[in-house]
Amino acid sequence: MSEDKGTKEYEHVPPGTEVESISGRYTIMREEVLEVDGKKLLYVLANASVDSSCCGTGGVYYAIVHGYVVGERVKTDEDSPEKTAVRPVGDKDERKRIEKMIMQKEGVGQAIFL
Repeated sequence: MSEDKGTKEYEHVPPGTEVESISGRYTIMREEVLEVDGKKLLYVLANASVDSSCCGTGGVYYAIVHGYVVGERVKTDEDSPEKTAVRPVGDKDERKRIEKMIMQKEGVGQAIFL
């Protein structure tokens, strides 16, 4: 998959995948696509849990927004994850509008834009 200027490659992560850090972990819950102004926006829902921090415990349910889908989902070989070309959302006002849409639809505490 070739990347043009402003396009990034998103590697699909299976739901249930857990990533650990020194203070806790996050788990990928599911991928979603939201129609925004006739374009497909790819985001992932995740649950973070801080349970091994020196400062206390906590958690958050949030969305990671990867961007607008600009290419097909492809798998280059058996050992590699599927990938999709996306164009990140750069405009501040557009991000605010999308964050509000996702928060209302999914009940997440925040949306993080990559």
